[in-house]
Amino acid sequence: MTRALNQLQRLRAHQRREATVALRQAEADRDAQRARVDALVAGLSRARDALDGDDAFDLATWSAYRLQAELGGRRERARLASRQRETDLAAGRHRRAVQDELGLANVVAARDQAEAEVTRRSEGRILDEVASRLRRVA
Repeated sequence: MTRALNQLQRLRAHQRREATVALRQAEADRDAQRARVDALVAGLSRARDALDGDDAFDLATWSAYRLQAELGGRRERARLASRQRETDLAAGRHRRAVQDELGLANVVAARDQAEAEVTRRSEGRILDEVASRLRRVA
């Protein structure tokens, strides 16, 4: 039983490490996507600030650019939402892996405590026998 629990404990620790790595990667992907969305918004803002409102060609160019940027922005925001969902799922898997590892650690600790109690009782019985023999001899 001890060997099986130790093996299971190593497996749970490995699963937790994998979940941690997956969570960190999902967070990094989400942050990179958020940076792309922010860069797109900043670029649109810079282009709007550079617009000359009196020139018809600039207005037409701005309208075409704004339309393309809006479509790109929607696409990037959809990707960001997808990355956020992936991050939430990875966080849930990580949380579950940590809970499983801690639960198993509690089982192992309880088992160790029970074994220590059995050993203590056994040693107590042996000491009681030795003490009773010494009283008979004396």
